[in-house]
Amino acid sequence: GTVPDHYYQTYIWSKRAVELGDAHQTQMIANAIDRYLLNSGYKQLFAAQSKWSPNKCHCLEPVETRFSDKLRMQYAHQNLQDRINSVKAENTGNPLCAANPICVRELKDPPKGLFPGIW
Repeated sequence: GTVPDHYYQTYIWSKRAVELGDAHQTQMIANAIDRYLLNSGYKQLFAAQSKWSPNKCHCLEPVETRFSDKLRMQYAHQNLQDRINSVKAENTGNPLCAANPICVRELKDPPKGLFPGIW
């Protein structure tokens, strides 16, 4: 996808796949929601999205910390601290990388109600 509506469609169809019995699509739901939110100017929920900077540092896009780690585990299969540790591990040995692996980016808190039953 290239626009938020594409990611929202991915969320809808992945959710439908889970409803039809394909439990493996929960990860796709988390990815789609986080991509939708980030591309709409909001913090992500599941901590599923990260990126590499030009100086080869890995950073986690800003995360809504009020979101439940229980739901992160259910959909993305990692809690927030595990995800942060994973990103930190990617930066091991690169002195250019900051100790804080969260990307510096001003994003809004995501509005509740966009994803019924999730947020």
